[in-house]
This record gives sequence, C-alpha cells and structure tokens, in this order.
Amino acid sequence: MIVPEIPDNEVSRLRALQATGLLDTDREAVFENLTQLIAMSFDVPIVAISLIDKNRQWFKSIQGLDACETHRDISFCGHVVFHDSALIVEDARLDERFHDNPLVAGEPNIVFYAGVPIAFKYENQTYAIGSLCLIDQQARTLTDKQLVVLKQFAKQVEETINTRLETIITTNESAIKSQFLANMTHELRTPVSAVISMLEVIKLNADDDILMKQVSIAEKSAHIGLSVIEDILTFSRIDAGEINVLQEEFRLAECFLDLMNMFENANKTSQKQFLFAHDWDASLIVKGDEAKLKQVLFNILSNADKFTFTGEIQVLAHIEIIESNLVKLHCTISDTGIGMTEQQRRNLFQPFQQFETQADRRFGGSGLGLSISQALISAMGGNITVSSHEGKGSTFSFDVMLETVSTDGHVTKQADNNEFDSLSQLNVLVVEDDMTNTIIAEHLLSHLNISYESVSNGIEGLAALQKTQFDLILLDCQMPEMDGYEMSRQIRLGHSGCNPPTIPIIALTANSLQADREECVAAGMNDFLSKPINIEELTRKIYLNTLNA
Repeated sequence: MIVPEIPDNEVSRLRALQATGLLDTDREAVFENLTQLIAMSFDVPIVAISLIDKNRQWFKSIQGLDACETHRDISFCGHVVFHDSALIVEDARLDERFHDNPLVAGEPNIVFYAGVPIAFKYENQTYAIGSLCLIDQQARTLTDKQLVVLKQFAKQVEETINTRLETIITTNESAIKSQFLANMTHELRTPVSAVISMLEVIKLNADDDILMKQVSIAEKSAHIGLSVIEDILTFSRIDAGEINVLQEEFRLAECFLDLMNMFENANKTSQKQFLFAHDWDASLIVKGDEAKLKQVLFNILSNADKFTFTGEIQVLAHIEIIESNLVKLHCTISDTGIGMTEQQRRNLFQPFQQFETQADRRFGGSGLGLSISQALISAMGGNITVSSHEGKGSTFSFDVMLETVSTDGHVTKQADNNEFDSLSQLNVLVVEDDMTNTIIAEHLLSHLNISYESVSNGIEGLAALQKTQFDLILLDCQMPEMDGYEMSRQIRLGHSGCNPPTIPIIALTANSLQADREECVAAGMNDFLSKPINIEELTRKIYLNTLNA
C-alpha cells in the first residue's frame, strides 16, 4: 500500500480547509441531496464529499456507508489532493498502490474508485481541500464523458461550499451589526431617559406657566430623540428576527392620553389642535404590549405633528368585541398637513425612506419610524394602512388584538387618592449606581412623601438590609461590584438581614425586552420599571407591590 504524500502547500491548504468552516459540522440537506443525486446519476452504491484534514479524511456527506471519517494514510482521496487531479482506479485489487489497503482487503471492500478534487479559493490562492468520489464494490470503468460530468458535480459542490460560507459571513456580520446597534442605542438611551425623567421632576415642582411650557417643549424633543433611538434598536431586533410581543396589563385610555397630553402641551402656542375620542370606559384594562403600541402611536403622531403646520390632528379609537375577553382595537389618526403623492405613499413603509420636502430637510428623522410601526403592528397581529392627498393631509389606520382583563384581581386594582396617601408610610431602598438616576428616583419618592435610602451597588444594598427595615426595593439591574440580579438572588436565599426574604423588589431597567424581563423574574424580582421613570407608573407599581406585602 502506498500512503498518500503530503502536498508542498500543506500548511496553507489546511488553513484554507479550516476557513471553509465545514469540518465536524452536522449533515446538511443541500450536500445530502447532491450526493444522493450523484449516486443515482452514476448508479454507484457509495458517494462521498471527502475533506482531507491533517490526519484524517472527514466526510461532509456520504451515501451508502455508515462512517464519518477514516485515517488519511489509507484514504484514496489523499492521493487526489496530493496530485490535485482526478484519480480513477478501475480495480483496486489489481493496483499495487491499493491492493493491500485495509479499505480494499476489508470493509467496505473498495474495488472501483473515481475521485476529482474539490477546490477552494483562500487568500487569492486555490487549494485542493478534498475530493468528490464514487465507490463501487465491483470493477468498472469511467468514460471521458462521465469524468466531465463528475467534474461538473465537483464544481457544484464548490459553489455550494462558497454559498454556504457567504451566508454564514453575512449572518455573522448582520449579528455583529445588530449587537453594535443594540449596544450603541443602549448607551444613548440611558442619558436621554435621564433627561426625560429629570424634566418630569422639574414639572412636579414648576409653579410657573411659562416654565411649564418650556419644559413641555423640551420633554417632547427628548421623547422624539428617545423615539429615534428606540426605532434604531427596534430595527436591529427586527433585522435579527428578535421581536417579542409582551402580554401585560395596562389602562388603554391612559396609553393614548399620555401621548396626547405630551403633544398638546408642546403645541400650546401653535396653530394646530390635537383631538382624541374613544368609545370605551376610561377604566378599561387590557392585556397586550403597551410599549409597542405607544411606539406605533408616537411614530404616527410625530409624523402628523411634523407635517401639519395648521389645523387638526385627530385620533379616533374604538374597540370591537370579538369574544368575551378579546377585543380588536381600531385606531385612525388623521391630519390636515401637507399630505403625500401617490409615489410617496407607495414607498411609505419601506425602511430609510425620507421624502424630499422642506419639512423633512428641516426636521430630519431616521426614515425608520413607519417601517418599524408596520412591523410592530404585524407582530401584534394587526394591519396598518394609509390614505393621503397631497396638500390636504393623511390618514393612518391600524388595528391590533387585545385581551380584556377583569378589574377584580389584585394586579389591576386601582387606588384612589386616599389609598395613595398610604404610600407616605413606606420606606424604600434605592439601589442604583448612576448618580443622575439616583437623584431622579429620590426626587420622585420625595414628591410622594416616601422615605428612602440610596446605595450604589448590590453589596451596599445587602449591607443596608442588615441594618434597616424597608417596605420595598427599587433595584437597578446593571451595576458594578454586585449587579441587581445577584442581589435579588441573595435576598431570596435569605440574606435579607432584618427584612423578610419576600420583600417586594422592582427592577429598574433601561431595556424592555422579554428576555430582560424573564431574567428579572428568574432572579426573584416582583416587577420592573423601564427607564425613563414616569411618576404615575412609579406610583402604581409601588402601590401594587406593597398592597398585600
């Protein structure tokens, strides 16, 4: 038996082989289908795509043989790689190179072999990384025409390898880009959220109408900036196929009113009105993804606000009862703005579309808002449409499915002002490493007449629990020394000092992803607040989590 020789370019050839990313990967249908087709075309029992590694030949795909690899020294394909040319052995039993080869003398009893090189281009050089081979257990010949066909099949294998690699590279680049966008938007979101929360604090203490107007304008601008950041982050999630729809309870009317009030306050001196009408009881509580619904509403209202200089922006919403606990929300947002051409309307939901109008050049935008809104509505099981007339305005209509929730349960119980007064008896531990966010939390708690103590990491938080009794913990998730997740786990394990290990914990998080919330729950936290912190939401969360504590 003659052992296959090692090519002069072996080191570079092995690097090329590694670069394919094929070795030790699972079977893939595209290669399996190809070897099955080749086996039928040549009427042979065994077909293999064999890759020649340092000490072995490894089969990316093989038909007719239950093996994944053999030693390189006994391989026929090793000879193909060394000579970088076709090898035809009509009867291995009569060939001095192979007659005593273990694969000939024993299983799988190779008699006929035909192999052609599989080439791969790496760093501007082409290398033989393996062989496409036919094997039979009886003697046979291969015509010149059949050899040409086999080489064509090898070319198809090469193209499949290249396509596979390009797909992996593209996918990895997309993942890296998405992660970069997620990281970047998270870093941007944190300070903008702090600005919005600080403006909330200023509003609570403002006793001057002029100051209130100025704060409202600043608040709207900050929300627009945050919306752009959220759009970029959402786009990266859509691009990565990571959109998850949350199912949480919220007051449907408040979802609309929060945004309408913000736009109204910021436009008090303008020549346009914001009108809102709905046909359900203001106390209606539904279950759905409030954050995504607000993101859609904000994007559409922002566009209407941007392109309407005088007149009205009207929001009409009604619910259609589908089942006893299921409703369809229908929402129409109309404006008397500059409208769109038919071409603009057709391209409206395409990402990165901005129209060449004076308003767009003046106010800019990411060009993502409406494309993202369409994706979010679709994820929530709804549809969105638009009609528009140039110079007369536009109308957006969308619908989403929502569950209705009984107001009898403790989760959705609403408190009156007297019940909220009881919050002043509480003592809250704030665990937050960011000084700005700490100051904001302290101001909001002070406004609610709630006593508090602030520390900057989980270790300090556990130490505070040893000395003082608290009714609730506001806990940042990302901190140095010890993060919020670990602190929560330690508390639930009983390291809570003079406090019960069941003390309510509300996570403070810059993210609203399902995975982040699941991590909070897994760490033992009771609830979560997404930054920027809103005093109404903070009040509600504190009340609900201390109601039966």
